[in-house]
Amino acid sequence: MASVVHADPGAVIRGRAETYGRAADGAPRRLALDASCKWGAGGYLSSVADLVRFYLGITGGKLLSPPMAALVLGADADGSLRFGGASEGGRSLVSGNVREGLFVAIAANERAE
Repeated sequence: MASVVHADPGAVIRGRAETYGRAADGAPRRLALDASCKWGAGGYLSSVADLVRFYLGITGGKLLSPPMAALVLGADADGSLRFGGASEGGRSLVSGNVREGLFVAIAANERAE
């Protein structure tokens, strides 16, 4: 997971996306966002490839036992698991089915309200 970095607002990070929100009139606006104080609750930046690697580590028993992964991620009866989150300036979601071996990661640099 080489792309995961702490969200230091002053760091120069190659390929880093800007974060956006919406002005009162609905127009997109760039956000000067400092999430560095959040640490595990949104204080890291990553790529979708590393989000999938993290998900595979959880669901594959490398980071959590299968029963703990099912508890943390809220497994459905069909084996589907998901995790994600949102804060000002972005959101992400990883979803997949352990039985099928299919996983999808989505990241956006704007959080729609």
